[in-house]
Amino acid sequence: MPRRRSLSPHSTRTLYRAWVFAVSIATMCVAWTHATAGSPKPPPPDEAFEASLVALIGEDAHLRRTDHFAIAYDTAPEIVAALVARLEGTYDAMWRYCEGLELKVAPPEGRLGVLLFDKYEGFKGYREACGIHSGAAAGFYHHGTNLSAFGNTQHMPEMNAVNREIESISARLRDLARKDRSSRATQAQRKALAGRLAGIYAQRDAIAERFNRFVIQHEAAHQMFFNIGVHVRGAENPLWLVEGLACQFEVPQARSAQGVGRVNHMRLADLRDALGVDLEVRSMSDEDLDAALRSGRMVSLRDLIGDADILSQAGPNTVFRYAQAWGFVHYLNRAHRDQFAKYVTAIAQRQPGVSVDANAEIRLFESHFGPAGEALMHDFAALMLKLRLDRREAGR
Repeated sequence: MPRRRSLSPHSTRTLYRAWVFAVSIATMCVAWTHATAGSPKPPPPDEAFEASLVALIGEDAHLRRTDHFAIAYDTAPEIVAALVARLEGTYDAMWRYCEGLELKVAPPEGRLGVLLFDKYEGFKGYREACGIHSGAAAGFYHHGTNLSAFGNTQHMPEMNAVNREIESISARLRDLARKDRSSRATQAQRKALAGRLAGIYAQRDAIAERFNRFVIQHEAAHQMFFNIGVHVRGAENPLWLVEGLACQFEVPQARSAQGVGRVNHMRLADLRDALGVDLEVRSMSDEDLDAALRSGRMVSLRDLIGDADILSQAGPNTVFRYAQAWGFVHYLNRAHRDQFAKYVTAIAQRQPGVSVDANAEIRLFESHFGPAGEALMHDFAALMLKLRLDRREAGR
């Protein structure tokens, strides 16, 4: 039997990094709000709002209501069903996270609006109408419209090569079906091709699952936080905090309201790359950490906290900036939980349209955590290196 062709870890990783860059573009449209406990009853339907969502999708659109979302879509039912499970699962995890931190949260007044486009062209047109021109973005939350929009992952350009191979093998199988089925050679060919096709389908589904977590769950977390009182739309919110919190929900969370998210192994592996250490290393010298800072892969905490553009203008280091933001939020929640909750609450008090400069950002942070200097950076890096890394979860 011929060897089954597969997408290498490098290929998967390349696609993931393209998606990370796309997410960074989309987040330039994002901002941050505040957070009660206990899941409320579903709000009454807003038919005018729902009609506006359907109109954005087009004439083939349908509407799906859930407890917390109104979803306009033109995909197959199983695609929207998967999206519903992901959205509601993220909402539940996010709510428990806030309860664990004892943040004040309040449910949105109505269902949150979500758009799901089947064809890439429809999604691309809407995305560009929102001012997002990244060719790779498969989903985004737009704070101006307060809507999340996603494309069917299987129809994204990044899947074109995989889909072409699936179609090629399927065509060969159809040709063989017209030949003498009793021939042993034909049977062997069909068996080999069928096995190869099954393997490619499985890998396409695995890639889609990973991308859906890093796009749908990330952007859904943005939308939820902006609507329950953790972030304020139109206010100046620290981008490292906005993105670092959303990154916590790219992975499934524990069922208990513990307030500390599970480790995001993909981000942890990226952070280890940024630190310049092997995935198995559990400690590093001061000199090695200084080298990571000089290389630009890592940035000082004062820059991370005070520079409003540190994530959106990171260029080739974007993946490392997001990993550092994820890791720093994870660290603060583990090591300085009470202060972290108070800090997030203080950020949530900001008013739309009020400017906050870098010095003010750093002063507010240091009023809760102390100096954002070398000692805190070393403590942060030490915890990140002690976390157990699951290579499979990290795609390594």
